[in-house]
Formats: sequence, C-alpha cells, structure tokens
Amino acid sequence: MTRVTDHDPSQCPPLDLSDQLRIAVGALWRRIRSERSADDLNELQYSVLAHVVRHGPLSFTRLAADTRVTPTSITRVADHLEGVGLAERTRDAHDARVSVLGPTPAGTDLVLDVRRARSQWLSTALSKLSASDREVLAHAAPLLRRLAETGDRA
Repeated sequence: MTRVTDHDPSQCPPLDLSDQLRIAVGALWRRIRSERSADDLNELQYSVLAHVVRHGPLSFTRLAADTRVTPTSITRVADHLEGVGLAERTRDAHDARVSVLGPTPAGTDLVLDVRRARSQWLSTALSKLSASDREVLAHAAPLLRRLAETGDRA
C-alpha cells in the first residue's frame, strides 16, 4: 500500500487514501469516544440517547434506520434508557399507535456533559498542533462531513 505521506497527496490513489483516512478517523474517533463519564451505557445506548438529544423525540422505526440497527435492538435500548431515567417513551402526537423516544432532562445533561468533555479534549489536542496543521484540518472538516453524509453504501 502506498502511504499518503510517501508522495504528493494529490496523486494518492483513492483506495490508498481511503485506507489512510479509515485508519486515522477510526483512531481519532476511538480516542474521542474514550472521553466519557462512567455512565454505564454501552456505545449503542449512548449513541441513541445522543441522537434523540440532537433531533428530538423520534419513532423507534426512525431511530433504527438512523442508527442502522434493528427495531428490536432499539426497543432494548429504549427499555434500558427508560429504566435508568435518561429517556422516556411517549405516543406520537400525530399517530397514537406510534411510540417515540425522547430524552429526559438527565439524559440531555449527560449528553451535553460528554460533548463538553470531548470538545475540551479535542480543543486541547488541536492547540498542540501548528497553525498550518490546524488550517489543513479546518479545510478537511467540511469534506469529511460531506463524506460521512453520503448515502452511498459499498
């Protein structure tokens, strides 16, 4: 495999670049994810809670689609989040047959605390980079978001 740093990055074949980005983004995400309190939630539980904090109450079907897990898994996650007081299940205002999951104030507080801790860690790490490196990352951030939001699946 050709490393991006071995030659002109603009000439890096897409497959080689994809390997480099996947490894780098994965390592960074694992490091950021470690900045979390001991809240006894697994990654899926936290992810679902953070999703409803960001988007408001959502149906279980929508949560399953957004998080790419089965509706059965969402039901188990919702049961746990309700059980520990971080989320609440209510009926959809437009269709009483549909349950929606929304955060409780405690759930919202937990997610905001985790976001603050993660942002603080990343801010500190970024402050240790050179101004030119931070500029490169500032240009890359919108591109990475665009990549993440593409609907294409391999």
